[in-house]
Amino acid sequence: MPYCHYYLPNKKILLFTEINFEHLPILKFNSLALNNKLFIILRFALAGTFIGHGFFAFTQKPSWINYLTTVGFSVDISLILMQVIGVVDLMVALLAVFKPFKYVFYYALIWAFLTALIRPISGEHIMEFVERSSNIAVPIALILISKKMPQKGAFKN
Repeated sequence: MPYCHYYLPNKKILLFTEINFEHLPILKFNSLALNNKLFIILRFALAGTFIGHGFFAFTQKPSWINYLTTVGFSVDISLILMQVIGVVDLMVALLAVFKPFKYVFYYALIWAFLTALIRPISGEHIMEFVERSSNIAVPIALILISKKMPQKGAFKN
């Protein structure tokens, strides 16, 4: 590993000029093809979205009750449904990272679109929908990339 010495009065400082992670098996990222790299990054992006939303749903974020009551659910049913949604969202996040398959990405696409759409339907500004366009774009990208992936193992479509 390259390094250089810098000397200050009465001190020697060792600075690493390059860090090479190729030695670590879990980080052999540089040797992957671009599609594989993007596939991994986007899966973690999808997981982050669904972990965050799953947590808020499971803990019954009060401002989200309005979204479910807008489409006809009672407050009591909304509270129960939010916990179910939270568990499902967390399962989607785990599947996206550890056992990705196309139906997880299609579900994520539909769910991201609907959860973004409910905001203007429930009276919020249209920009609340626009702001969530990346939540919709990530599963689209995963669907497109997974069609280009080899048909083996976890990447099977």
